[in-house]
Amino acid sequence: MPAPSTNRLLLAMLLYGGLAASSFFTLDGNVRIFVLILFVGLAVKTWAVHEREKLEAAEEEPGDGGEDPTDPREG
Repeated sequence: MPAPSTNRLLLAMLLYGGLAASSFFTLDGNVRIFVLILFVGLAVKTWAVHEREKLEAAEEEPGDGGEDPTDPREG
């Protein structure tokens, strides 16, 4: 799996921010609060998936033979 693109994360966050700002100025009352909470939740979920994909990509990178120098079982 290739490493996730930071540019895509930045674009997603900018779009969430733009949508949240436009909804802030166009909506009133409880609907405004609900929509803002929704966008914050989506942004956090997007960030979490991005971080998980980064970790998975780092784990799949080929190492230097797969040996762990700190593993006491290996001689």
